[in-house]
Amino acid sequence: MAGVLFGREGPYLRLPGRHLGPEGALGSECVLRGLVDRGLEGVRSMVSDDHEGIKVAGELSGVDWQRCVVYFERNVLAHVPASWTEEVDQDLSLLSCES
Repeated sequence: MAGVLFGREGPYLRLPGRHLGPEGALGSECVLRGLVDRGLEGVRSMVSDDHEGIKVAGELSGVDWQRCVVYFERNVLAHVPASWTEEVDQDLSLLSCES
């Protein structure tokens, strides 16, 4: 598993943390703990795909977790018959605009 977190510094993206190791909560928590050890503070929430390890690591770190809308839409469309894809995609877009 390669856990990577990005941060913005001015117009540039920084790569403050990464971990190569087993996939799951332990690997994800290792990335988060490493960032905290290096001075990261004030994180209240995180957004990711529906990866169980990332969600658990967030809970262990006391951070609120939210599922990424793009990943959610991709997962939904992967289970929709091809003939419905366009209509469901439009409906999902309307829902995400309302929230």
